[in-house]
Amino acid sequence: MENIKLFLLFMIPGTFFAGLLDVVIRYALRDGKINERLLLAFNFLLSGIFISILFIFFFDFPEIKQGFWLAFFMTSVLGLFGHWIYYKAFSQDDASIISPTRLLTPPLVLITGFFILGEKASFWGMIGVLTTIAGLWFLVNPEGKKISLANIFEQKGILLGILGALFFAFSFPFDKKAVVTSSALFFSAIYLIIVGLVSLAIYTVQKKDFSIFKHLKVNRRIIFLMVVVNIAGFFLTAQALNYTLAAYAASVKRLWSFWAVILSGRLLQEKNIKERLLATSIMLAGIVITSLFG
Repeated sequence: MENIKLFLLFMIPGTFFAGLLDVVIRYALRDGKINERLLLAFNFLLSGIFISILFIFFFDFPEIKQGFWLAFFMTSVLGLFGHWIYYKAFSQDDASIISPTRLLTPPLVLITGFFILGEKASFWGMIGVLTTIAGLWFLVNPEGKKISLANIFEQKGILLGILGALFFAFSFPFDKKAVVTSSALFFSAIYLIIVGLVSLAIYTVQKKDFSIFKHLKVNRRIIFLMVVVNIAGFFLTAQALNYTLAAYAASVKRLWSFWAVILSGRLLQEKNIKERLLATSIMLAGIVITSLFG
């Protein structure tokens, strides 16, 4: 019982900060004052450097086991595109629309897990997937009108969110492999730095913009806030893993989309929050069904 209390003490505030991060990203990108890839680079690179400093002073260097570097390479490549796609999605549409699409990743892992790891989904696992998809449909079409695939393809933000969830569904097995063959903190630190550095390089080459420090100075307040929120969410959710099984932690962690919908209504005055909250709740129900019974 004591472990459960400690788990909730860390995980619930951690999901709050993770949801807040989505809202901060949307706030930073909605006016188009900073490029989404550059914002991603600043957030990941600065967060990774800070976590690396903590790692150097407070933690021992882990044993790197066989299979780590291949898994790290694969998840870094997938994450490089997946994170950018989500940042691009946040530049296109409300946080209360984009953040819930993250809930598609666990159901999609049932599919990617089959092809990559040979894992087969159970009956209840498939029911959970269908429930999550039903929630997504309600998120796209809250008024229950007749809607075609053509209408969905017109919603660029939603499509980008779904694509991002698919990228992370493929990267999840490699994330798991990388953590098991090293440590969660070590993997996270170098992952953030590598993705941040490559994102910065891609931005510089594509835009031929070398005034990086000028952008950092102009946007320093929002970037500082983003890094602080990112590190807080990461630390609290990672610490919570010490007090319960990973499967339970993964389910509770999905609350971050729930917080993001609530906070986007409060802080960004986004519309249709009640309908989007209901759709998010249906998607969360699908995650719970898959986790508990699948």
